[in-house]
Amino acid sequence: MDNGWQSSAQASITDQGDQGDFGRRYVLDPVLLPRALARSPQMALDIGCGEGRFCRILSAHGIAATGLDPTPVLPEAAQTRHPQGTYLEGDVLGLTLLMSPSAELARSAMGAVGQWRYPPTLLNGDPVEIQTVVDVNYTLTK
Repeated sequence: MDNGWQSSAQASITDQGDQGDFGRRYVLDPVLLPRALARSPQMALDIGCGEGRFCRILSAHGIAATGLDPTPVLPEAAQTRHPQGTYLEGDVLGLTLLMSPSAELARSAMGAVGQWRYPPTLLNGDPVEIQTVVDVNYTLTK
């Protein structure tokens, strides 16, 4: 079973080029980039990183970004374009909290991550389970 991304991934990679398409450059980036930089993060997780363009932008701002995408060819292309970056194949279903300094932060992290939705990772057209660890870092301000 193809969710559409497997068969269209190469076209998307070509279409995005190094700078991204019109919608990303002129609609999404002007909104997302200031929000991503607002709290001066040291690290970021780009869920659905595609070919890694936004991770490369974050990296240019000194942020250690990790890209995650369920379509195998996309993180591979991202790694090729940005060898010093970290790109993983996977999704965010079936999360388990490993540790938290407080119950409030644990509820907040699980609530946020629990809203993310991705199609399953496929191997030979069949869904497969993967496991990964995602740190959710908070910066507390007064």
